[in-house]
Amino acid sequence: MTGTVGSGREGAPHLRVVRGDPSPEELAALVVVLSASASAPTLEPEPSRSPWSAPSRRLRGPLRAPAPDRDGWRSSALPR
Repeated sequence: MTGTVGSGREGAPHLRVVRGDPSPEELAALVVVLSASASAPTLEPEPSRSPWSAPSRRLRGPLRAPAPDRDGWRSSALPR
């Protein structure tokens, strides 16, 4: 199959079957696939994210219990 795009004639075929005998359904499927791929937007690279906006930054770290010493109440924020 070859394409003759831009021949300048209205009504001229854009596709030509070179080999084989496709059914009308097969040609219709080919036209749908080619037109969908031609109208698909081009993929642009995604801009890189700043580490400050990473979702993992919203997770809380593990809780640490205060050291069990005689001044442990100071780090626990409990009045004594």
